[in-house]
Amino acid sequence: MSRSIPSDSVEESPAFLLIDASCSTNLVALVVPQRQIRLTRTFTGREFPGENLLSVCEEWMRARGITGKELDFFATSHGPGSLTGLRVAGSFIRTLAQVCQKPVITLNSLWLLERSLGEAEREVVTVIQARQDRYYVRLRSAPDPDEYDLLTAECFFEGCPPEALCCLEERCDLVHRFPDRFAGRDYVLQRLDPDRYIEGVSQAIRNRAGKGYGEIVLHYGGLSVAEEIFYKKMRQ
Repeated sequence: MSRSIPSDSVEESPAFLLIDASCSTNLVALVVPQRQIRLTRTFTGREFPGENLLSVCEEWMRARGITGKELDFFATSHGPGSLTGLRVAGSFIRTLAQVCQKPVITLNSLWLLERSLGEAEREVVTVIQARQDRYYVRLRSAPDPDEYDLLTAECFFEGCPPEALCCLEERCDLVHRFPDRFAGRDYVLQRLDPDRYIEGVSQAIRNRAGKGYGEIVLHYGGLSVAEEIFYKKMRQ
């Protein structure tokens, strides 16, 4: 899905390029206030593989005559989330930031997913599926946006406040696996919202949260299958 937001809605802020593949729905955005440009596009990884994300950005910039030097920041999520998606998007952002010598904004994907819900008065528990019966879980009341746990399904149900709204990343399998345990519980299947994401990046820029490309640390909760096999062989 693509959309172009009217120019009169563009806020005065630094220009940045956003690439995110931390969840099942990928997201790219180009914000250049000086040119009155604010473009977003979302699509599933199956519809458009993560390694092709950069081609969308290149097409946008080429069509509008924008170079990387005109951007002030590059932005992405540092996770937690999809190991492959985080590495693909993180690699793109690191390379672009290094070549263009620009700072990077990284945000927590659970915090972003929670923001995508909009304002809520009660506690919200946000969940992104990891793998092998593991789930990344964050409470809205946690003071640090990067405060979250990696839990089994059983630990999630034991610790989840019964009155909380469960914000589940759209392809999280908890409801499918445990329909009885969600009976009477409020939940929503949520995807990242481009506008809320852009607001989060703009807020981080105002808070001077930019970092160098070498400072990006991705949170993907463990080793890949290939890494596990490699280190297992090394220990033998």
